[in-house]
Amino acid sequence: MRVFWYHYNKPATAKYKTPKLTVHYNKTCYIVDAIECNVSTFSHNKKDQPRLVIKGKCNSIEIVENSGKTKCIIK
Repeated sequence: MRVFWYHYNKPATAKYKTPKLTVHYNKTCYIVDAIECNVSTFSHNKKDQPRLVIKGKCNSIEIVENSGKTKCIIK
């Protein structure tokens, strides 16, 4: 299992003019529109930005595009 974390991405939201989230997994960042999380998570406060992230452990993630929207499925 690998650690993942995600958070709201304010700069990407301003750029694309639609809410965006960033998923960090396996040393890679994915900017997505939605997340389907099928594993346990917990909140984590940080001293720097982003101040609050959601963390967990998963076996894999899948990035799916549908009608111009990107979704991350965390398994």
